[in-house]
Amino acid sequence: MAISNPGELDPLLVLGASRRSPTSCSPRLAGTAIMLVVGLERTAFYGLSSNLVLLLNSIQFNWDGVHAAIAPQVLAAVMYASSPLSGWLADAVLGRFVAITLSLCLYLGGALFVPFLSNRDTIYQWCGYQLEYHIENSSCLSEKGVGASSMKDNPECSTQPQYCIGIIYGGLVLMGVGVGAMKSNITPFGADQVRVLGPGAVRTFFFWFYWTVNLGTVVALGVVCYIQQNITFFLGNSISVSCLVASTLLFLAFWPTYVSRPPSGSPLSRLFHQCCGYLGGVLRKGQVLVNGEEEVQEGLQRDSACEREGDVHIREMERSRKSLSYILLVFLALVPYWMVYFQMQTTYLLQSLHLFVPSFSSSNSSSSPSHTQLPAAWLTLCDVLLLLLLIPLCDRLIFPWLDKRGRLPSPLLRIGLGMVCSLASVMTAGFLEMVRLQKVQKGKVREQWIGGVVYNAADLSIAWQLPQFALIGVGELLTSIAGLEFAYSSAPRHWQGAVMGFFYFFSGLGALLGGALLQLMALSQSGWMHCKADFGNINGCHLDYYYFLLGFIQVVALLLFTCIASFHRH
Repeated sequence: MAISNPGELDPLLVLGASRRSPTSCSPRLAGTAIMLVVGLERTAFYGLSSNLVLLLNSIQFNWDGVHAAIAPQVLAAVMYASSPLSGWLADAVLGRFVAITLSLCLYLGGALFVPFLSNRDTIYQWCGYQLEYHIENSSCLSEKGVGASSMKDNPECSTQPQYCIGIIYGGLVLMGVGVGAMKSNITPFGADQVRVLGPGAVRTFFFWFYWTVNLGTVVALGVVCYIQQNITFFLGNSISVSCLVASTLLFLAFWPTYVSRPPSGSPLSRLFHQCCGYLGGVLRKGQVLVNGEEEVQEGLQRDSACEREGDVHIREMERSRKSLSYILLVFLALVPYWMVYFQMQTTYLLQSLHLFVPSFSSSNSSSSPSHTQLPAAWLTLCDVLLLLLLIPLCDRLIFPWLDKRGRLPSPLLRIGLGMVCSLASVMTAGFLEMVRLQKVQKGKVREQWIGGVVYNAADLSIAWQLPQFALIGVGELLTSIAGLEFAYSSAPRHWQGAVMGFFYFFSGLGALLGGALLQLMALSQSGWMHCKADFGNINGCHLDYYYFLLGFIQVVALLLFTCIASFHRH
């Protein structure tokens, strides 16, 4: 498949080097390099962020649970909020190669804070020594433990300030901006490398791009998080930063093979200049013939050409506006899907901790903290491993088989099917939670150690969570990958980076709305998730009601998505 405009995509070659041909191995080589870059970056990201709560809650920092849980949310908020702006800057000003390079530098600058802050000597040099904190008044403790209302009412009861908070949040914000800028640009940049090979190659790229993302996640959760939790945080975080350094060097090493569009300038700025040229032509027509009719006639001819060019750009902008409106409506309809998807990393994990989890220890004692503990982050690996299995199966067998028979589903159809799977997942989780609570109410509870914390788990195997993780995995395979393909293929060429940024922005919005809804249900005394008496234990809550509410929201979103897709098709 040839490029319609030979000058549209320019290889990043050294001066004097020949342009590569579309039939060479360079497109596949460049696409593979991008996948490796992303795989290493994902290993670094999840290695640095997955156990961030445990690090801040450890004895090195002594942050309370609420503030420790807010830190990764701040990282996610900055990451998703910066994605649209970063994509627009790459499209209009910097170009994607330069934007990705700068984002990796910012990313690396913020990530370097984490291993340094994992080292006790560095912490003391940067933040000083922690103030000793003692509870001198027994009234600060109620019968149910710390956190009672007496602490708030008694002036002698004070909370410990968050140690080293300025440096930690500074590093997280810097890292979040770098991650957001990279996410919004690396995906369309990678797809640009293989676009010359045809739409089938683009679809295959997105499949394997997502596969490498999940492979990096497996390495981070399965190896790095284990090292952090059972050896030292410093070693685990150093490995993560090393992966990020390797990712940056690998991206720069392959720059001669890359194809990159130069920045096209802001579409809004171009429209503004064309409108000004059009208005200037109108004013010129009324100009008094002071400089002679011939000179004015030449000016009118130039203005007429500008008007025609302006009309073309205005029509182009109108088409882009309609296309963007449709794309953003689809992204908006996907927000409830993301609300359900991110339960896998939050409430699904919380539910896992309150189900019976097999121990690595050969000892029969379930309360001994001396045995090797199961890293809490491992409980999310089921979905990731399923994707590693299903993506090659779909790309090599299922989709080619459907394509030969002319029944290959469109990206929109795959998105809709994925939303149905996520609906089935959250409803399955709700029914499992009902059964789990029934076990708890009957006293069928056992204590278990995970991550150095004792959990009162129902006498129900964690294996019962496999169906909901499998369903959310299939939904991710269909919706998330098809969403990336839809965002890239449907966006106007000069808006691709910004549109990809909006894709990640709306996914982050779904995560924040899901968390906000959960927090809202915990505020009222009669709220379904108001279980303060248990201090984080969900055995006194109704997480099942929350799941069913998410299911209802997903049904409404699915109907809205169906209407949007049908309207666009007709």
